[in-house]
This record gives sequence, C-alpha cells and structure tokens, in this order.
Amino acid sequence: MKKDIMKVSLGIAVVMILALFLSGNAFSEEKSCLGESMTITGTIAADSQIIDQDGQIYMLGETDKAQALSALVGTKVELKGTVLEKMGGKEISVTDYKVLTE
Repeated sequence: MKKDIMKVSLGIAVVMILALFLSGNAFSEEKSCLGESMTITGTIAADSQIIDQDGQIYMLGETDKAQALSALVGTKVELKGTVLEKMGGKEISVTDYKVLTE
C-alpha cells in the first residue's frame, strides 16, 4: 500500500513539473518579441497608439517619429522599432515608418 501511494505521489509530481515547464515555454514565446527590433503594420489610433492587423494595441514611444505619427490618426502605416513592456502593455519606440496606400 505504501508503494502505491509513493508511485501516485511521484506521478503527480512529474505531471506538475511537466506542466510548469510547458507553461514557462509558452510564456517565453509570447514575450519573445519584447526588446527586439520589429516591423508592425497597422492603423494609427488616437492617444498615440497603433492597432496592428491582429488587433494588438501598441503605445507609440516618445520619439520624434512617433510625434509625427500622431497627426495621422486613421492612417495605415508600417512602423519599425523596438517593442518593450510598459505599464502592463506594449510600447514601440519608432525608428522609422512609412505611410501605406491601399
């Protein structure tokens, strides 16, 4: 009986460790874009934001190029920059952009 309890306990421990490992990998893949240079295509929204094609919202960082974008609300653009986690959301520090024509 003691052996059965130990086998069950060991099995539960293995399952829990495996679950923690797999959830950690999923979390790291989700965050993999943070801190990396990337390109985002989307529409400039009010409040210094861009909404990409998947509906993800990024705040525009405080750069000269981002300030120029604030006059383009409703315009589809392609941004290049670095994405960082800021105040529970994502922020892109814009290094370059171009206005897209439909």
